[in-house]
Amino acid sequence: MIDFIPVKTEWVVLTGPPSSGKTTVLEELKRLGYLTSPDVSREVIKNHITKGGDAVSARKDQFKLQVEILDKMLKVESSLDAGQRVFLDYAIPDNIAYCEMEDVVIPDLEKSSKKFEYRKVFLFEPLPMVVDDVRIESESYQHEIFKKILRSYKKLGYKVRIIKIDSVKNRIKKIILHADSEGKWLEKAKDKQDIKNGFT
Repeated sequence: MIDFIPVKTEWVVLTGPPSSGKTTVLEELKRLGYLTSPDVSREVIKNHITKGGDAVSARKDQFKLQVEILDKMLKVESSLDAGQRVFLDYAIPDNIAYCEMEDVVIPDLEKSSKKFEYRKVFLFEPLPMVVDDVRIESESYQHEIFKKILRSYKKLGYKVRIIKIDSVKNRIKKIILHADSEGKWLEKAKDKQDIKNGFT
């Protein structure tokens, strides 16, 4: 039983496994003038690297890593305006999937995942895996976490829309068109102009 009322938001979650193209889409949305929120987990690992570590050592203590990511994500989302349209690069419920993947148990994680109610959730299909200084997961990990993310959001009651492999332009078009089922956002002049100029 939830002992608090979730905060209903206008936020749109873009989630997916590593190397799924969601960050590229978010960067383009930001360029177009939309509000976005960054990938907190990547920032946490990058911060570890700047202090002399690497992507492997950052993941050595998974409990510490996942707690740090969750704490920072809670702070970031708590700082956002619930009434503004913001596209999120991952959201708190993603932590359920990653903790399950790493056999980590964080007390009250499910409760934390219900703190906010998201407008829409879009799950990106995996692209061919590309590793870098932060992203070191395997292709099998990539596909398994995709399934766990889907289950995590569905368990929380969200209808998850899958964003299939496509061009950045077409992926953005689908997100904008489906982000609000009532079409409220598309009534705005900016949205109409975006679709007219780049997404048709």
